[in-house]
Amino acid sequence: MHANIYYDMAGRPMMIYNIDSNTRKTFADAADKRMRTSDSRKHILEYEYDILQRPVKTVLFLDDIAIPLGMAILSTEYGTAAQTDQNLNGQAAIQYDQSGISTVEAADFKGNPLRTIKQFTQEYKDYIDWHTNTVELLDKTYSNSQTYDALNRPADTSL
Repeated sequence: MHANIYYDMAGRPMMIYNIDSNTRKTFADAADKRMRTSDSRKHILEYEYDILQRPVKTVLFLDDIAIPLGMAILSTEYGTAAQTDQNLNGQAAIQYDQSGISTVEAADFKGNPLRTIKQFTQEYKDYIDWHTNTVELLDKTYSNSQTYDALNRPADTSL
């Protein structure tokens, strides 16, 4: 496989061209966080971070159709101090992605999720925009519980 890789002044790959994936461009900030990526299919992804530099949102802009503000295709909510008894303070508690909503109900003291719930979206053929609150979800939810050994390996999983 032959690839042309162009680097920025900090030595990070900025543009990669290869025959399989064509051209991909990545722009990072001074803290080495991805801010914007684009590809040859004219998909532009912008990444948003909170004050603690945790990823909170990924916004997709499609150049071939008119989307004025972009679509939030991935969004993460973090646990607050009120959720300390579930060990979710500062941990990713709710994640909205293209398959649906994943909710972590509790974590152990190391941050490993103990109980999670997944609720899928009804739409699966088009992009889902989490900017809007009109995303239709299936009624059925799926739960998962895990226990971990001392090396953070899943010891027991029940679906």
